[in-house]
Amino acid sequence: MTIVLRENEPNIYVEPFIRKLIETRVQEIIYGFAVKRLLYLEEEEMIVAVDILGFLCMVYDQPPLIDVNLTQTWRSNTLKLWQDSMGEGWGEFDPLYQNIIEAFDRLEAIAKKYPPQEW
Repeated sequence: MTIVLRENEPNIYVEPFIRKLIETRVQEIIYGFAVKRLLYLEEEEMIVAVDILGFLCMVYDQPPLIDVNLTQTWRSNTLKLWQDSMGEGWGEFDPLYQNIIEAFDRLEAIAKKYPPQEW
């Protein structure tokens, strides 16, 4: 990783390996939601993929390649899947629920920091 100063702002350039990790996490999550009932990813793996995506983007100061609206859609779909799976006893006081919210909050903050370019 190298840091290059341009116009008094640090720009961080990462190796293609990190970029590929970020792209792969996004693809995993998209495929997970594309296949009914997460046959591509288990429910637990979905949360891990979201958490790793947010972590990589935060640590390496890189865009997540998605917009805020998509992160919010992913969050609501994930919470619905977990609610269906866990039943009525599951809710905002459950540590798993809080972990899911934290993972999506991190990803949403990064998506807000790096909005996609308008072409």
